[in-house]
Amino acid sequence: MTKADATVTHCLTSKLNRESQWTRKNSITRHAQETMDTLPATQIQDPHKKAKHLVKKSTTSIRDTFQKKWTDHLKGLAVQGQFVRVWQAVEADIQWKSLLFQLPPRIMQFVLNAIIDTLPTNSNLVRWKKRSNAKCDICNNKETLMHVLNNCASCLDRYTWRHNSILCHIKKFLAKDMPDNVKIYLDIPGQYKGISTVPVDIAVTNQKPDMVIIDNVGNVTLVELTVPFESNIIQAEERKKQRYEGLLNEITSNGHPTELITIEIGSRGLICKANADKLFKLTKKVKKVSRKQFRAFKNEITKVTVVASYIIFYAKFENQWVSPPLINV
Repeated sequence: MTKADATVTHCLTSKLNRESQWTRKNSITRHAQETMDTLPATQIQDPHKKAKHLVKKSTTSIRDTFQKKWTDHLKGLAVQGQFVRVWQAVEADIQWKSLLFQLPPRIMQFVLNAIIDTLPTNSNLVRWKKRSNAKCDICNNKETLMHVLNNCASCLDRYTWRHNSILCHIKKFLAKDMPDNVKIYLDIPGQYKGISTVPVDIAVTNQKPDMVIIDNVGNVTLVELTVPFESNIIQAEERKKQRYEGLLNEITSNGHPTELITIEIGSRGLICKANADKLFKLTKKVKKVSRKQFRAFKNEITKVTVVASYIIFYAKFENQWVSPPLINV
């Protein structure tokens, strides 16, 4: 214990002795003492500076320990844990947070409620005692937020519409001021020839990557876009890598250096740093783009995504779906 005057030292010693007997409660005082005892020796000779150094080190250790403890605790809670997981997934993206307040009020409210899972899904309505069962009105499986936005087997056409809206917006940005000798094929009717987005002179295949970019010297970039629930981003990336590993090797063996870029945009509009970096890499393969232009582009992708998910969520009450025009911002 760092020495203070006799009265303070006596009080702290008594407090430490008492709290050391606790078995069901945590003691910050005891934790502080244990931290002080395990700190590495310092070469500082001045008593005042040494005490200040030890206090700073122990305070930092205590803060980090209890912050991790509460974060782990929140992760286990039904609603608060949703917020913590998403927030950590995007590494507190300041741009994304500021973008929220540029959205129309109803869509902003939708996104904020989606993050903490307080939208009126049937599971939540049961939890709030507003409904007797949590079954999806379309497929009869349990209706959670993930189910509505991503996993309802009867709503695949809705998810395809959202996916194609994002994909076409990416193509629109890349095609603007694109060099004439760069070609882009898209897995959208009328945007490719034959049975694949990969031209037959590159490889003969029935696989259709979402986007195929071929530059003036024959380098090929395969792009796969996925719009998963944020907790499934890593699995989505691995799944796409495995799916196109064979095609990647085949095109490369045909004399065309090839790269696969998988892009995962969270269905609630979040783009984590890793995926933002992949998006920026994709744009640089096609044309020169400033960081300012890229930030605007990324914000537009988020807007397209959240508007599409907003429409999908409130269409959950409708068994019939007629795809509206692709979203354009």
